[in-house]
Amino acid sequence: MNRQAYINSIVKYSARFVEEIKLFNSLGLYDINIHSESFYIPVLNEIFDLKLRNLNSVQKKNFPAIDLADFENRCAFQITSTSSFTKVKSTFEKFTKYNLHKTFDTIYFYFIAENNTQFSDDKLTDILPDGFEFSENDHILDNARMVDRIHNLSTEKIAAITDIYEREFSEDQISERYNKNRYGYFSAGTEELFVNMVKLGIPNQLYIADLDIDEDLIQQRINEWRISKDFRPIKKKLHKSKLIDSELAWQKKRCNDWFYWDGMLYTFRDLNRDSEPLNKIVDKGTITEIYCEDFYQRNDNTNRVFKTLLRNALIQDCYSKGLEWVRRKGIVRFRMDKDNTGVKAIRWKGKVEATKTVISEIRNKKEGHLIAFRHLAFYPTFEFIDDEWYMIINSTWSFTNPGGKKTSRFEKDYLSGIKRLENNQSVYNFFRFWAFYLRYRDLWSKNKSILEYDKIKSFPFSPNIEDGQWKPLREEFTSIETNNTILEKDDELTIEFDIE
Repeated sequence: MNRQAYINSIVKYSARFVEEIKLFNSLGLYDINIHSESFYIPVLNEIFDLKLRNLNSVQKKNFPAIDLADFENRCAFQITSTSSFTKVKSTFEKFTKYNLHKTFDTIYFYFIAENNTQFSDDKLTDILPDGFEFSENDHILDNARMVDRIHNLSTEKIAAITDIYEREFSEDQISERYNKNRYGYFSAGTEELFVNMVKLGIPNQLYIADLDIDEDLIQQRINEWRISKDFRPIKKKLHKSKLIDSELAWQKKRCNDWFYWDGMLYTFRDLNRDSEPLNKIVDKGTITEIYCEDFYQRNDNTNRVFKTLLRNALIQDCYSKGLEWVRRKGIVRFRMDKDNTGVKAIRWKGKVEATKTVISEIRNKKEGHLIAFRHLAFYPTFEFIDDEWYMIINSTWSFTNPGGKKTSRFEKDYLSGIKRLENNQSVYNFFRFWAFYLRYRDLWSKNKSILEYDKIKSFPFSPNIEDGQWKPLREEFTSIETNNTILEKDDELTIEFDIE
């Protein structure tokens, strides 16, 4: 085989590998990414004359920031399917944190699929350890750049690399790898798996500023109100958050998406705008704009603060959609309308238009009088996974007394009864409803969301286990009696949602 034939073979097989990785990743199967780290070792060793080792194999846990390394030649590689400046930046942050620049003189990034991200060397300078040499052209690789480097090697080396690719991409190897990653060795098929997470789109910037409020005046107003309601005045100094809440209420502004921490007010709102309610309570000379990414990746404390900001932004978004935050329980629920203390239903649209009862009455079985209201609700939590923010939605119910506000004294029993009525399909449908409802905006909606809520996505999971093999057998109920009331199973929701 001549030199050009070797090159043609490498181009064919390397392109096949890229497409294979894309296919598995699109199916939610990422084991092949781990396999690729080991596959590239002999190829990279030939290209760069190195003796690379897979650190994830020789270490008890993942080596920080890098995957492959040659300690003798002081060279390291990061093999990743994420082609973004964020990935490069976070890697160098760990690289510096663990003083790896004292162990390695060079680091390369290899983007497994392809490099769709371009950035200047000037942008890189700010994130590099002092004196460390790194450039986008020389040290960031993808399949095309790898083939270019191979093209400049000796015919002997090119032949050796060709042998590696041909062994790895024989029909038998591809078939075995496909069966292992697609189905595992336990099943002949897959099932669609949904996780109760919704990917979030968050603002790029965060604003912080010192407060500029008259604390004594605000506390005086609070105490005057308390005295008018026959409550005792508060003598101790109130927390800054309480004072901010009171001042916003005095301005008759509903503004939840902020957090007071470490002597500063944090918010997604542009504090420079005179129209913003928070603009009136901050020292305008101290307003600072920072990138969210730089803030939440700083340390564990800032990450927790950012999660609180996301929760508060959710609360702000939810109010315009007829929902309320119940602080003591940590849930979001449908709120009772001020002019209506009865059943509440909403019109919404998935693939078809439908009505969902979100607040219903619970009445005494014998006398028929109202005992409580049942509100559809969910617990929100936030997690940062693979450079993306997600909201986890755990659907539940909230039970209030006939006034529609205070918690019903029977709530614990009602929740226990509901759990006996609902099955996996019910829980799944409620999650899909919440994911749709938070995202949906009609043409007349005036309120712009702070957060963006992505459509939920499914991914194949193997082995495929028949439900009957693992679900506990139990008697199905359509209603259940508790505390002299009857709870009905909620079967209004179907699976007719547009999820793609």
